[in-house]
Formats: sequence, structure tokens, C-alpha cells
Amino acid sequence: MHDQEYVGFIVLSWRFSISKGYPVLRIDALYASPLHRNKGIGRKLMQYAIDLAIESKATRLQLETDDDNTPASTLYKNLGFKLMPGKGVYMSFL
Repeated sequence: MHDQEYVGFIVLSWRFSISKGYPVLRIDALYASPLHRNKGIGRKLMQYAIDLAIESKATRLQLETDDDNTPASTLYKNLGFKLMPGKGVYMSFL
């Protein structure tokens, strides 16, 4: 919240990797209001998710985005996420 105004949000959910035996943190939604975009809100929210995943010993953090969402794809890649070929899913292995 900034001056009593919401500037963005992130929705997270936990899954479990049967093959790895560890939790998986999934980013279900990431949003920054149009007035507050390009000000680091999305990066801060993503960093919160990354820190939570590491603290919780998650095996990976994953999300999906539309192919034409270039700003989001660029953010994810800059944070170390890799697009998984054939899956349309970005993952960061922790």
C-alpha cells in the first residue's frame, strides 16, 4: 500500500513435487496498477515470492504468462526464471 492506495498484488499457492519430495511455490497472479508500473512494484513482489520459496525450502518457483506479455517475460528472465520448452511455464529452480 502506498499512501493508502493499493499499487499491486501477488497471489501464491503451494503445491508438492512428488518426484523431488519438496514443496513448489506457484505464482498464480502478479499485478501492478497502471499508475504504478515500471516503478519496481512487480520486482519487489516477485522478490518476496523468491525469498519465501527459499525460506520454505521449495524445490522450485513457477508461473505462467501470455506469450505476448513482453514486460512480464522480461522481468521473469531478469530474475533468473527459465521458460520451459513445450510447457509455456517459467520456472526458477532453487
